Amino acid sequence: MSRIVLVSDDPKYLASLQDLLETRQEFVVCGVAQTRAGAIKAVKLHRPGLVILDFAMPLTKGFETADAHRAALPGIQLFLLVERQGFEVEKEALSRGIHAVFAKNEDLAPLLSNALAACNKGNHRGDNGSSLA
Repeated sequence: MSRIVLVSDDPKYLASLQDLLETRQEFVVCGVAQTRAGAIKAVKLHRPGLVILDFAMPLTKGFETADAHRAALPGIQLFLLVERQGFEVEKEALSRGIHAVFAKNEDLAPLLSNALAACNKGNHRGDNGSSLA
């Protein structure tokens, strides 16, 4: 099972995304955070294989939070949620080591398929934080 931490300042969106992910037996949402500090704490505590984070949050941007996650847990998979898909944001995200960018207001089937692909490659972590190839 792939352990996932979700990060967004929108509690309704977080709940919807968590419900969507947990319809698949391959995923367990092990942490949810609404702030950068909460996200960093959740990643350190739960050691997920994947973090799905909102780009636009109060007091921070997704890039800064992604950098903090990579520092806390090298090799972590990072997906970024944006309001609208755009070349510049996606280019910057990929250059910073974010693995995929998805628009929040579009069909999230690609997010699910990319998360499944990460699981199938062994890019997820077990309860002890080790890779489960």
